[in-house]
Formats: sequence, C-alpha cells, structure tokens
Amino acid sequence: ERSIYSEFLQKFVAAAKKWKTGSPSDSQNNNGALISKEHLGKVRGFVALAKSEGAIIHCGEGVDQLDLPAHNKSG
Repeated sequence: ERSIYSEFLQKFVAAAKKWKTGSPSDSQNNNGALISKEHLGKVRGFVALAKSEGAIIHCGEGVDQLDLPAHNKSG
C-alpha cells in the first residue's frame, strides 16, 4: 500500500545494508559470494537493465573491483 511504502522502504533498505556476503562456511555471513567473473557480469547486466527501465537502486550496487585470491585469479 502507498500509505506504508516510505516506512517499509526505509526499514527494508536498513535491513538489506546489514546483510553479509562471504564464505558460506562463515556463520556470520547470510549468503555466499558470486561464483565467477561471468556471474558478476550477469548480475551487473540485470542491474543495468533494471536501471534502464526506471528502477532505483537503494543499496548494494557497490562492487567496484573483483578481488580474487591468488588461486582464483582467472575467475
């Protein structure tokens, strides 16, 4: 409902910003990381498509560089 949208959005974004991504073996994380450069590219593509269709990104758009461990440098 429009009457609760602003309050809901504020609370939802605050909760989403607390979400932790990382190693699935770490119980402090909520979900595992993207699995490859290709996966990251696909996700970025979906975000770009959503924005081109008028979506507003409220959080979570901040992966600037892919920093892989040495044994995973090829993605």
